[in-house]
Amino acid sequence: MHTCICMGASISAAHGMAKVNEIAGRTEKPVAVIGDSTFFHSGITGLLSMAYNGGNAWSSSWTTAPPA
Repeated sequence: MHTCICMGASISAAHGMAKVNEIAGRTEKPVAVIGDSTFFHSGITGLLSMAYNGGNAWSSSWTTAPPA
């Protein structure tokens, strides 16, 4: 990870970084990391905004570490 920002802003920041990379012709893809309670507290807003504005979201089916 190359950045650390405020709680709940990772999805919105990653979407902004992806848009800048697209405009600049870069192939790097940002990654957003967010916890489950933070997602429902403030992260879902960024995800809805990203979906509305044509962002590309992929989510893992894992919400915690896989069972041992």
